[in-house]
Amino acid sequence: MLPLPSVDDRAPLWRLLLCLGFGIVLAEWLPRGSPGAALGILFLLSQLLSHRRRNWGDPDKPFGDKGWEGALIRPSCCILAFAVYAQWRSPPPIDAEGFRDGWYTLDLRLQRTYERTNARAQQIYGQGILLDGPALASSFRNQRVYFMLDKKSPQRHYRGQTLRVRAHLQLLKGRTTAHSFESYLQRVRIPLHIDRGNIRSVVREGPAFFRHCRRLQERARAQLLCPQGDTPLLRGMLLNCRGDLPRSQKQLFTRTGVAHLLAISGLHVDIIGWALEVFLKCLRFSRRRRRLPCILLLGLYTWIIGAPPSAIRAFLMRTYLGSAGFFSRRASTLSAISFAGLLSLLAHPQQLWDWGMQFSYGAVLCIALLGSPLANHLSRRLRPQTPNFKPLSWRHWLRPLLSYGLNSFCISAPIALLTLPLSIEYFGSFSLGGILINLIAIPLALGLIIGGFCTLIIACLFGGPGHWILTQLLLPYIRGFEGILRFCDEHLACFWTCSTAIPGLGLTTLLGVMALSLVGHRHYRKHFCRTRAYQIAMEQKALASCRHGRRGDVQHPHRRPARPPRPEEPPAPSITHPQASPAGP
Repeated sequence: MLPLPSVDDRAPLWRLLLCLGFGIVLAEWLPRGSPGAALGILFLLSQLLSHRRRNWGDPDKPFGDKGWEGALIRPSCCILAFAVYAQWRSPPPIDAEGFRDGWYTLDLRLQRTYERTNARAQQIYGQGILLDGPALASSFRNQRVYFMLDKKSPQRHYRGQTLRVRAHLQLLKGRTTAHSFESYLQRVRIPLHIDRGNIRSVVREGPAFFRHCRRLQERARAQLLCPQGDTPLLRGMLLNCRGDLPRSQKQLFTRTGVAHLLAISGLHVDIIGWALEVFLKCLRFSRRRRRLPCILLLGLYTWIIGAPPSAIRAFLMRTYLGSAGFFSRRASTLSAISFAGLLSLLAHPQQLWDWGMQFSYGAVLCIALLGSPLANHLSRRLRPQTPNFKPLSWRHWLRPLLSYGLNSFCISAPIALLTLPLSIEYFGSFSLGGILINLIAIPLALGLIIGGFCTLIIACLFGGPGHWILTQLLLPYIRGFEGILRFCDEHLACFWTCSTAIPGLGLTTLLGVMALSLVGHRHYRKHFCRTRAYQIAMEQKALASCRHGRRGDVQHPHRRPARPPRPEEPPAPSITHPQASPAGP
């Protein structure tokens, strides 16, 4: 019998990702060391149950294959092991005894940096790690801190650099106002906040790779600066320069429900990956040979823009899907999601609380589990039934437009509905009008991203033509895009605010969707295997009948059906002579 083709290999990775997520949540609420003790007790219990089965039960039956022991103890051990790992990787709790908010001299290592210029001074803000402070307790070291610092020199700082600052440090504790910035920092597990301060000196330079990435970002940013009109939207969507965006523009994107276009995510990385493949194809690279250069260039682009969680997720997913052919594995979306999530959370378990990661993985799960199946079902329904169907002129244009509108609606509606708890928890607002506005904004954003990336390539290679494209084509395009968004904001945006906050609502929704997707995957896998086994059995029966020359009810799937036999004519009656008949008795 032919081997059954599996759906994909996503089930083990998906279970590991789910156990890792629950383990990180468990490590946050349990005392330190308690997951290790519970893990040891569960391990001893599993050994006792295994010994009892070997002595009194079936000796040939391996432990954990069937029964409640394997269904309960194995996932529990996996969750507790990940909880121990998360507690080991996360810093210990802060000893706040004797600490007072005030001015301190600190050594700060930068992780994420954004720069902006106010009317008063230039500022650098983002997230970092507190390395040392002479007047602070040892428990403050290696803690995450959000900072906002003034700088006097025009030098631009980058990831991995260590600065000595004189800053006002405050500890976030107690209950804060709902949807305030302090409550947001508490929800993403950042215990310290620097609201003002000055940079004194650079203690240590960062790695050379990060320094070169910063220089490349500066060169690309200089290519997108235009004296005829500022282009902060283009720099924000291509280079993750959020400090260049004015507050009014950010509010416009938030009210219309298309703020996800400002965060570099799978949409941007897929478009740039497609553009790189087209560029390598023009250089006469074969399909197999352009996979590795495309992956390397996409990784370089991800680090140039600062490696935000959504861009890392998209890059890891594209790497998994692009390299599956090298290892003779079948690529699947959910296996790529689980691969990206495992690598990200194993490196930084605290990243699970980051709102960018929750939004990114929640959106891509909605697309993979709800949006794409529903869109594929509707596209099959809209497909003409007859093979040689030639529609009329107006139907020739109406059918693709209707198909695009329905597919986009089927993808954007589940994203808007399932990321609603995250929007309420972190921002206290949501926009249902974004479901319809995305149908217009996403195609316009595609053109803007492709045009900006092509402008960067042309400006780096030739110089002058890139500046002409930026001034003559992209500037009017950006103004028209903003005008359309303002019109949608006045007539289509349904923007509501919510004053109450429910901590943990978004993360609970995300983990619940992941658990339900695992249950749905197991059901789909069983149904697929039953259906495929029946198809293989019927094909083998048809092959056997064709080999032996038998005509059965089942025909070979690739052979024309045999013609029915002609009806045989009845034999003519024979006339015999009476003398020729044998003599009687």
